[in-house]
Amino acid sequence: MDVPGDINVVGFDDVPVTRWTAPALTTVRQPLQAMAAMAARTLLRLVDGEEVDLPGMELTTQLVVRVCTAPVPTDGDGRWRGRPGPSPPARRNPQVRPHGLNV
Repeated sequence: MDVPGDINVVGFDDVPVTRWTAPALTTVRQPLQAMAAMAARTLLRLVDGEEVDLPGMELTTQLVVRVCTAPVPTDGDGRWRGRPGPSPPARRNPQVRPHGLNV
């Protein structure tokens, strides 16, 4: 099996080793410092006796595209050739793209 020829591979957390694998792993980078800061602020509010309503907090993640994802196959007119639904963006050049993540 060939990556990315036969299959695309995407990881999560952007651990350092993803940059050194062959091929380099496309991954989703989470804002760990922002998540920790938000958790600490929430904890301090709880310790102070405040009532904290946490229906959901949204933080921005980043899609880091590396070599292990290939362009999406199309049928010649730009439409994705594959299963129904939206086609995910994929490129061979390393890029970082912001995406929303509900935490």
